[in-house]
This record gives sequence, structure tokens and C-alpha cells, in this order.
Amino acid sequence: MLKKNLLFCSFISLLFIYPVTVNAARDSLVGVKIGVVMEPRIALYYKGERVTDKTIVFPLTVNDANGYFENMSDYLYIVGNIDRANVMLNEKDIELDPEKGKQDADSVAIPLNGYFVVNNVPTDASASLTMPVLRDISQGNDKNGFKFHLKSKELARNYPSGNYTHVLSIIITPAL
Repeated sequence: MLKKNLLFCSFISLLFIYPVTVNAARDSLVGVKIGVVMEPRIALYYKGERVTDKTIVFPLTVNDANGYFENMSDYLYIVGNIDRANVMLNEKDIELDPEKGKQDADSVAIPLNGYFVVNNVPTDASASLTMPVLRDISQGNDKNGFKFHLKSKELARNYPSGNYTHVLSIIITPAL
């Protein structure tokens, strides 16, 4: 009988110990830390199209009202995942250079004044401009976009005939 009681107690003990050891071996807790680095992303849009890393053709014509070479762009918008961005030109002094072989012998560069225009107020394009960044181009309007305006420093009639060109860059950086 003692053997039976001992066997019975051993069996009962195993019943209590077995679930603990089985659960202890089966349940594990592992922490998984998930993260992402989201770099600032911005793009420039002109006439509804993304123009980042592209060239915009921007011809200057003689303004009949004032006689200067001149052009003002449509609105440009910055779209991205930050709140504000700085806009600047890659150079302070803008000049149209005569194309080789397509100008008079006395051709000289045509110096230009450049302006960023925000809310119909021009500011010198040689200074940095801070603009809001849109989340989507569909949010663009006349309050959150800017225009780019170029105008010759002298009347068009003061320059020799010929072809004049120049490529400048609009640089956009996050304003963090």
C-alpha cells in the first residue's frame, strides 16, 4: 500500500510539475524594435509637372510696354515631407552669354535682375527664400507658391543682335 501511495503521490506531483515545465519551455517573449529613418524629400513642380532634375525652357522676350527683355514664370510649388524649404539660385549675378558663332562681333553679355515673387511681392533672387512645402501638388495655390521673374538691366535695344543663353539652377534645400 505504501508503494501504491508513493506511486500515486509521484504521479500527482508529475501532473502539477509537467504543465509548468511544458509552458515554461513553450512560451517565449522576444521584443522586436522596429524603426525607420525618413529622409527629407522635396520636389519642385511647375505647371503641374515635377521638374526636379529637369530643365525649364524660359525664353525672355521684349516687353512691349517697357522695352526690357523680361519673363515671369507661372507658379512654382515645392512638394515633400517637411514643413518648409529654402529656395535660392546657384549664382548671384545672372548674365545671358552670347552663343559662339551666333552673334555680332561686338556682342556682350546681357546682365539680368532676378526676383522671386511671393504674394505679388518681388524679392531679390540673390537672397534665400523660405517657402512652405505642400504634401501634394493639388494643394498649390497663389498663397503657397512662388514665381520667378527675370528682367534685363538695360533696354533690349541697347544690346547687339545675336543669340544669348545661360543655364542657372534653382536650389531647394530643407529648412530644418
